[in-house]
Amino acid sequence: MKKLLLISLVLLGLLVAGYYEYVQLTSDSVLDLKNSHDEWTRNFIDNESSFADLVIFFKQNCTTKDNREIAFKIEKYGRVSLNVNEMPADLDSALRTFDWDVDVANNIKKKLLKVHCDCIKRVHLYDQYAIQIWPHKEEGTYYNYFVTDGIPADSVNRSHGGHITNSDFGKQVFLDYLNTVYYPQ
Repeated sequence: MKKLLLISLVLLGLLVAGYYEYVQLTSDSVLDLKNSHDEWTRNFIDNESSFADLVIFFKQNCTTKDNREIAFKIEKYGRVSLNVNEMPADLDSALRTFDWDVDVANNIKKKLLKVHCDCIKRVHLYDQYAIQIWPHKEEGTYYNYFVTDGIPADSVNRSHGGHITNSDFGKQVFLDYLNTVYYPQ
């Protein structure tokens, strides 16, 4: 009887230890977050000219001068959505709002995919407009890129870990960590 109890306790201990290891391997540890930061920083460095091309093209085609926030997102199965002030709109009417045609939408989609991202948004940030870009949602990242119109103030740079590169464009970009995955609807 003692032998059976001892074997049961050992098996229970192994089961608990295995579950603990499983939780540790599948949870977001600090090391995982650091690796994600490094991974998305490397993605930017490797694709910096493509990021610049995406941002320039998006800005050229968002000609509105009002306070609207505009989000272009690649949905499941390659579908796209265009949200204005976080309100989803019929894509055709949203495209007409900005005098976009299907070619503009397809170009933005291609440019996003080229930089391994699936959402770009014009946002109000630190009393100016900025572009926010999300890496692929499926990657489970909590990071996103912010591209400002100029070099951010030192206080902004410090609070977000500084700009990504020292190039003219890279000095306008910082990688931000969000506590929760926020993804525009």
